[in-house]
Amino acid sequence: MKLYYHSIFILITSFFILMSCSDMNELHDHYLKNGEIIYTGRVDSAEILPGKNRLILRYWNSDPKAKKLLVYWSFRTDSLVVDIPVKDVNDSVDIVISNLEEGNINFELFTMNEQSKNRSVAYNLSGNVYGDKYLSTLRSRAIRTTLNEPLIGSIIYWSSSMQNSIGDKLVYKNSTGQEKNLLISPSNNKTMIEDVSGDITWQTAYLPTKNSIDTFYTEVRTIDFNNTSGASGVPRLIEASVTQEGNKLQFFVFVEGANVEKCSFLLRSVGKNVIGANEHFFQSGNYWYLNGGTPQSTNLSILQNHPLNEASSRGVFIHNFDTSNWQSGTYTFEYGWHNRPGMGGSYIMFLTKNVVEIKTNQ
Repeated sequence: MKLYYHSIFILITSFFILMSCSDMNELHDHYLKNGEIIYTGRVDSAEILPGKNRLILRYWNSDPKAKKLLVYWSFRTDSLVVDIPVKDVNDSVDIVISNLEEGNINFELFTMNEQSKNRSVAYNLSGNVYGDKYLSTLRSRAIRTTLNEPLIGSIIYWSSSMQNSIGDKLVYKNSTGQEKNLLISPSNNKTMIEDVSGDITWQTAYLPTKNSIDTFYTEVRTIDFNNTSGASGVPRLIEASVTQEGNKLQFFVFVEGANVEKCSFLLRSVGKNVIGANEHFFQSGNYWYLNGGTPQSTNLSILQNHPLNEASSRGVFIHNFDTSNWQSGTYTFEYGWHNRPGMGGSYIMFLTKNVVEIKTNQ
């Protein structure tokens, strides 16, 4: 009896094995009939270059079988298919995707063959898109003060640059009506424009990332050259400088604060007689002063409205020398501003020192 049941078991098992083998052969024959399926390789690498409500999807592909690229984003609610161009394997391909919402977006990339079949495994990456929310966080670079001096032009003194700012865009028209655009470097703390007709506007420019494809600008603002804040507060030195161009030597001092126009400027040569070159100097000790008085009554203080001050703006001193008749050599100058005679209280002096090399035929 046991032998009988054992034989039945063997017969039934053999039947199912034969049936399974038959099914496997039929499946194998099916694939052989339709040809072997060769899947395309996925992209080698990819990156995202962010912009304003758009981005560039940059990818590299080395599989010659890959002819099309399928891109999904927003949980596969959006997609596109593009042809993969024939190119060197080391060259990248850029795809611009526009009309995107601001925020972080995930992407899936699939390569496919010419018939849009046999897609590769997914290549996943994500990146940010910027828009109005990011723009609302940006601030314009502050302006420390301004000066509009007819003798030298319009000057803007900038405060510290803003983080991630790439500069400040200035727009103005010159005297012929031609529009000018300047991009001021974040490291530039002073901007001088000589030929201006009308207003100057500015915007601070930002790149959210180094590889951003779009520049973001703050709102357009007009620079105020009728700045009244410079007429109040404790006197402060904005700039003291000397420039040399050919035989022209120019001294410039700019001071802000309450009542600075009632005080004085001074300019002196240290230990060197320049009186032979310019009769407006007089000696006092080891200094040769530019005379703010008269030949008969010398004065080291030069008042705001003194003829030797060529500037017309409040708190500004400008004097130009023609050095063509000076002796060649090195000159050390000290120049600045002090709060006498127009202000009482403690003595205040701003003094700058520069060494100037004069080369003439003398």
